[in-house]
Amino acid sequence: MARAVALCFACPVVAWSQALAAPIQAPVVAGERLSDWLLRNAGPHADTTALHWTVEAERAAQARLKQAIINGFQSASLVHLPEAGRAELLAWLQAMPVTGRVNVSVADARWLQGNPEQDPVLQERHGVTLYPRPGTVTVWSGSAQPCVATHVSGALIQDYLRACLGADGASARDWSWIVQSDGSTQRYGVAPWNLTLQDEPGPGAALWAPARDLKMANSVSDNLARFLATQAPGATTQADLHVQVVPGSGGYQANARAPEPTASDWGEIGLLQTPTARMAPAGDARFTFNRVAPYTRGTIMLQPLDWLEAGFRYTDVSNRLYGPSIADDQSYKDKSIDLKLRLAEESHWMPQLALGLRDLGGTGLFSGEYLVASKRWGNWDASLGLGWGYLGSRGNIKNPFSQLSSRFDTRPTAQVGQSGTTATQAWFHGPSALFGGLQWQSPTSPWTLKVELDGNNYQHEPQDNNQPTRS
Repeated sequence: MARAVALCFACPVVAWSQALAAPIQAPVVAGERLSDWLLRNAGPHADTTALHWTVEAERAAQARLKQAIINGFQSASLVHLPEAGRAELLAWLQAMPVTGRVNVSVADARWLQGNPEQDPVLQERHGVTLYPRPGTVTVWSGSAQPCVATHVSGALIQDYLRACLGADGASARDWSWIVQSDGSTQRYGVAPWNLTLQDEPGPGAALWAPARDLKMANSVSDNLARFLATQAPGATTQADLHVQVVPGSGGYQANARAPEPTASDWGEIGLLQTPTARMAPAGDARFTFNRVAPYTRGTIMLQPLDWLEAGFRYTDVSNRLYGPSIADDQSYKDKSIDLKLRLAEESHWMPQLALGLRDLGGTGLFSGEYLVASKRWGNWDASLGLGWGYLGSRGNIKNPFSQLSSRFDTRPTAQVGQSGTTATQAWFHGPSALFGGLQWQSPTSPWTLKVELDGNNYQHEPQDNNQPTRS
C-alpha cells in the first residue's frame, strides 16, 4: 500500500514535468480570474516563474516606449559606439515584438484567490502563457549578442558579469539593471563608487550592463529594462551555456552597503562638525537636536530637490546672556539659515561636489561658506573641503581668492551682528582652512563610524567664548 501511495504522489509530478516541456497557452474565458485560468490549465502546484499575461490595450504604450528607446539609441546616448555597433543594437531592439505584457506581482493561484484585489479579471483580448521554468540568466552588455549562463543560487550581478565579460569587462560597468522573470526591474550600482545592496538575479532574469565608455544615459537604460521585461523568454540550448558562474567571484564588494547620509551636529548631511557633499533623498525632512557645550542646537532641514538642502537653526549659548537690558538673565539665542547646493554628481572618476552657506541670515555668529567634495569606495566615503568664516578660522591654507584681490584677505564684520541681515560682502573672505574626513559603513550591521579634521579654530569662538581643544 505504501508503494502504491508513493507512486500515486509521483504521477502529478511526472505529468507536470512533461507538460512544461513546452509553453502552456490555453484560451482565456472572458470574465474569469487569472487564478481560475491557472487552476484550470496548470494545476494548484504549478511553477509560475515565467508566467506572461498580455493585454492588447497595453501595446500602444509599449510601442511608444520602444520608440523612445530607439530615439535614445539614435541620439547622443551611443556617440562612443562605432556605427556598426550602433546599427547592430538598433536592429536588435527593432526586432523585439511589442507584446503587451503586464506584470503580475504574485502569480500563485492560491495566493491570488486569497487576495482577489490582486487577481486580474481576464478579458477577450487578453492572453496567458505559462513558459517552462527557466534555468538561465542572460547578460546583455552593450552588444546584440547575449551571454547565456546557467542560473546559480547565491550568485550576484558581479558574478555573472565576471563570468561573461572577465574581470576587466566587469570592472568597466558602473550600473546594471536586473529584469526578473516576473517583469520587475531594478537598477543597481556595481562599481566601487556606487555599490548598493542588491537582489539576486532569479531564474530567467536578464541583466543589462552597458559599458561605462558608452556613456549611455541612465534614463535610456531604464526604459530598455522596462521593455526587456515585456519579452518572452528566449529559447536556449545546452550549447549556449558556455560560462561558469562562481558565487562570490565578483569580490567582497558585491553586496556592500552604501554609506548612509547622516546629519552632523549642525543638522546638515555631514560628519561630526563638518559638512560633506552628500545629500539626503528628495523629499526628506529631519529635525536634529544636540548639545556640544556650551551650544544647544535645534535644526530643521529640508531636502526639496535632489540638489538642494536648506534649513533653519536655533542655537542656545548657555554661558552668555542677552543682557539685563534685553532679557534679564536669559541665555543668548541665535537664529540662522543654511543652504547647500550640489554642483556635480559623483561618477567613476569624479567626486560629488557641493557648495554651502552656513548661517547666512541672522546675527552671523557662526557664518561660514564651504566647497566640499565626496568620493566613495565600497564601504568607505571620503570628503575633503575648503571652508571660510567659522568653518575656516583655523587658517591652515591661504584663501585662494586672494589671488584675485587682496580684499579677500580680510573678512568684513561691519554688518555681522545685525539680526535679520545677510552679510554677503563677507562671503568667501578672510582666513580659509581645509577640512574633511572619512565615514565607514559596516556591511553587516547598522554601525557607521566617522572621523574628521575640523577647519574651525575653537580658540577664536564668537563672543570670546573660546573652547578647550584636546585633539
